[in-house]
Amino acid sequence: MILVFTFALTGTLAVFLLYPLILLLTPGARPDNGRAPSPLPSLSLIVVHREAGPLLPEKIADCLRLHYPAGQLEIIFFADGPCSYPVGLPAAAGSGVRLLLTGSDEILGKNEALNRAAALATNEILVLSDVDAVLDPEALVQLSGHFADTGIGGVCGRRHIRDDDRTGLHHGQEGYIGLDSLLKRLESRQGFLTSNDGKIYAVRRRLFPHLPDGVTDDLFVCLAVIAAGSLFRFDPRVTAYIRSPSRSVAHEWRRRRRIVCCSLRGISLQRHLCNPRRYGLFAIGLLINKVLRRLLLPLLVLLLFCSNRLAPSHPFFLVAYLGQMTFYCFALLYPLSIPPLTLPRFLNKGAQWSCYFLVGNLASFAGVVDFLRGRKVTGWRPEKR
Repeated sequence: MILVFTFALTGTLAVFLLYPLILLLTPGARPDNGRAPSPLPSLSLIVVHREAGPLLPEKIADCLRLHYPAGQLEIIFFADGPCSYPVGLPAAAGSGVRLLLTGSDEILGKNEALNRAAALATNEILVLSDVDAVLDPEALVQLSGHFADTGIGGVCGRRHIRDDDRTGLHHGQEGYIGLDSLLKRLESRQGFLTSNDGKIYAVRRRLFPHLPDGVTDDLFVCLAVIAAGSLFRFDPRVTAYIRSPSRSVAHEWRRRRRIVCCSLRGISLQRHLCNPRRYGLFAIGLLINKVLRRLLLPLLVLLLFCSNRLAPSHPFFLVAYLGQMTFYCFALLYPLSIPPLTLPRFLNKGAQWSCYFLVGNLASFAGVVDFLRGRKVTGWRPEKR
């Protein structure tokens, strides 16, 4: 029983402590100045959307407010399915920006729509963003600074939940985003990322792969850049302001399950990257952060079961058991943390953290099962509003 407990504890700690500690103690691969080159490279900003509704004119207006030298930026909006673009927008863009509003009347799926939009781009750097992401005006200038280094193949920014659009899960989501950003900072020092942020990222056009169906585009692009021998960076200065990714517990379940299934399919198609002999620390990080982390549920169940059985034998196991039960019991308070109901601040945060953690791990394991059963998710119905 102690051996099983040790096994489950080691697997859990590998995700939350050991891997970040290895990254922290490993010297950085090469410095990252991120300073804007002169002249700035030409950019093609791509936004693929479906059934965006009122978010569409907001996103177009947001893109036209971005700061970038005249003649160096083109913006491509590609509709996956029927869409009526606002009249007069191309003329409103002015002579300094090429604005292309196009798409397909048939529903292609997000990845094929991205493939077609990328084929329309004419500039050397592709920048991809989602229709619900409001970008910092200096985001493009900050992104382009990294491409002065010819070894950099891609770079992503960070997401920030808008203060005016917070759901009942926002404390849990903010905590997850904060921890994910910290891990990205540590990985970026090594010249790679094991996760990419689809809200805002840039990649050299020659490295942008053909996206197959059933994979997450942001991770697959990141893996393709690493496979090509280039570096992928994270720049926390590049900010995309978003609405809460999870609108409800049910939405988080659907969203996380789909993402995990698709990301595992993408990794399986690039499984050679999981070879530590060839890809070193990146391969180890990919296995821990993208595979082992999705298998936390059985490890956590084993940890709780063993703690319960061993609790009478030693105070350490009793404390471990009570600590886990306390954390999971916080999830039962989640319905009381949703406005207009109120809880003390520490209970409110604890309830959202534990609920988000629990739902996330349950949905992740469901995504693993979907992947192992051969499920292929090709359609997408964004829940942005």
